[in-house]
Amino acid sequence: QGKTVHAAMLDLFGSIESFHSMVGAAKETITGVVEFGAVDAVHTNEQFPLAKAIGTFLRTAPTARTNLHVASPQELLQGLLTGRFHVILTPTISTAKAIEAHLVFREFQQLYCGQDHPLFHLDDRQITREMVSRYPFVGRSYETPPNHIGLDVHWQSEVSYMESTALMIFSGELLGYLPDHYAESHIREGKLRALDCVKAGFHNDFYVCTHKAHQNRAAVHFKKQIVDSCAKMIGKA
Repeated sequence: QGKTVHAAMLDLFGSIESFHSMVGAAKETITGVVEFGAVDAVHTNEQFPLAKAIGTFLRTAPTARTNLHVASPQELLQGLLTGRFHVILTPTISTAKAIEAHLVFREFQQLYCGQDHPLFHLDDRQITREMVSRYPFVGRSYETPPNHIGLDVHWQSEVSYMESTALMIFSGELLGYLPDHYAESHIREGKLRALDCVKAGFHNDFYVCTHKAHQNRAAVHFKKQIVDSCAKMIGKA
């Protein structure tokens, strides 16, 4: 019964949003609500102009509303499928045919240790991949161990957010991956060290996704601003 009521509610809310969108279209204005979900730790990425895209949307669609939610990739994809979110930004995509995904940027992930970790003060020449593989590692609940980079890791802890990953690395007991732009300020403060000497970094692809059945005019316009902003940045690169 709960599932039936929940599905009916989603249909109702979707119909209301479609009605508002159709009325706005008749008036040649963009109206409606955009429930936008994104992973954390994207604000420090200067190569991804999300804030600029949001600003452009707010200026060009002043009668529309945008609600921003930070969630894990699992929650984002589930929310998109159920209609909780209209647009999401995620490093993982679903195989569901109802989801449309557009690649917008790539993010470099580097391996780090904290200032209290045994590797922190060693010379690069002393650190080997075999040595790194012996230390406990904090991984992500939405990704398998990064064996594709040829490094065996001792997977001991699991998190869903970059801030959680950073806290575990700060403990001095665990190694872990972070986006290089997110870690930069912590490196300057002496809290983190990049273990780039073992060449274990990799790139994550980020996608902006929508659901074919849960799109309103405002959501389509919002997605367009993200895609266009990223295209401009790529053109400048």
